[in-house]
Amino acid sequence: MISTLIIASLILPIFIPWGNLSTFSRYNENEYKLITLLVEEDMYNNSDLKDKIIRYAQDVQNSYAETKVSIIAVAKEQNSEEVYRILENFYWEGQKVDDDIFFLSGIIIIGDVVLPELKSEVGNMLSIFPYTDFQNPSFIWDTEDKKWIEN
Repeated sequence: MISTLIIASLILPIFIPWGNLSTFSRYNENEYKLITLLVEEDMYNNSDLKDKIIRYAQDVQNSYAETKVSIIAVAKEQNSEEVYRILENFYWEGQKVDDDIFFLSGIIIIGDVVLPELKSEVGNMLSIFPYTDFQNPSFIWDTEDKKWIEN
């Protein structure tokens, strides 16, 4: 009996279409991936480097199908909570371009960009973790301490 079920589960998909496996992914029709480059603002404003950063963004975009790359220039005076909010919005709301919408799927940091300071039992440390952790985040922003604390 068990061997019959195993054989049937291997053979039936050949004859019965199960649909597109992409229906199990987060992305639907007209929804694509977004990779965000967080770039130090002073570096991005340097005309020699700006062209290289844009070319790098194009190379990254060309390397991944159905993916858009956006560039965010991060000022020195911005705190990690502001950067987090931008990324969080890209993750949940996406970036709309014409009829398509792109949802955050990765980040690349270029230059001296502010990193979240995590406050935990083992002490304070810098980490990009809050920039990539949006569903049930492990750390949340403490408005009094201006640091990320364990959730």
